[in-house]
Amino acid sequence: MNSPRILIVAVGLAIAGCTSTNAILAKEADEVFHSKLPPQQVAACFEQANHTRVIERPDGARVAQFRNGYGGVVKSFSIYPEGDGSLIQTRSSGIGVPGIRWKRCVGLQAQ
Repeated sequence: MNSPRILIVAVGLAIAGCTSTNAILAKEADEVFHSKLPPQQVAACFEQANHTRVIERPDGARVAQFRNGYGGVVKSFSIYPEGDGSLIQTRSSGIGVPGIRWKRCVGLQAQ
């Protein structure tokens, strides 16, 4: 019977798709963006684009995450204050594509 084999493969794929937040944030940034908008406004943009709340980190960063269908983090954005604006660092897990909704939050598309 193939049902147990299919279940094992499905569970394996689901586990492989679950990259932890700390593992992503421990990586070097893939891209860095500078925004004239304050961190609170950038974070609000990510919340609206992603329909999830940002995470407040002890180091003062706000972290927005885009996840895949299995709950694994696909792309993470660390938002730091920088003068009157924001510094935004992106990190990808390599397990999927986050789409384009995030691009307007870092200034790559018109608001």
